[in-house]
Amino acid sequence: MREISTAGPKFVLFGSMRFCPAAARAIPLALALASSASLGAEPATTPRASAAAPALTYTGKPFPPPGSPADQALLGSLLQAQAGVASERAIAVRTTQRLGADGVDRDLAALERSQAPGAAKRTGDVRARLLGAWGKVTEVMTARWAVDPRIGCRPEGIELEVLMLATPDSPAAAQLPLARSKARSCLDRQLLMLRPLERANRDLEDAAAETRALLTAAPGRADAGAGASASTGKP
Repeated sequence: MREISTAGPKFVLFGSMRFCPAAARAIPLALALASSASLGAEPATTPRASAAAPALTYTGKPFPPPGSPADQALLGSLLQAQAGVASERAIAVRTTQRLGADGVDRDLAALERSQAPGAAKRTGDVRARLLGAWGKVTEVMTARWAVDPRIGCRPEGIELEVLMLATPDSPAAAQLPLARSKARSCLDRQLLMLRPLERANRDLEDAAAETRALLTAAPGRADAGAGASASTGKP
């Protein structure tokens, strides 16, 4: 393992692959969440997992379980948020890993140095947007999350789901208001990290697509654009 320097972020070379160290720290967790996913990044048009209606509950039963519409909606939001966390963290890892491995920042820096002042300024702006978006994804991924992304709100969700099945006159039914409160609190804390990651991922996907177009259009640099293309999942 050896460090290499670029005009942009500091990278560490592992064999033939380059990774930003901060992003690499997040890789084991997100890859565990998406072990069946391919290395290529999600296309920008792919629907987010947090927008999909859940099919199963925490206990593996069809969604929604019996209960009030409000409790069903709350349980559905918990399930959607957890799916969104897994999906967005996997997208972040795949995108940053591929950008680092393909040396996209290096190629942009080389292109900028070879251009006339006006074109170099435009390339520098594209590079700044890419590195800014890349840094934001890394920042969110490596921050301390208020809710453990590996577990999410699963304990609160299971408790809510079980108590939703209680008959109104049973002792368990009396615990439902507290379970609702705990579930809502957990959901709010989870969304505090999920929403910024969704935005950061979209910004990075857009910046990678812009980079792909620039590198592909540059004379003699069609191959260099392939790395950014793979990062966005676009042809």
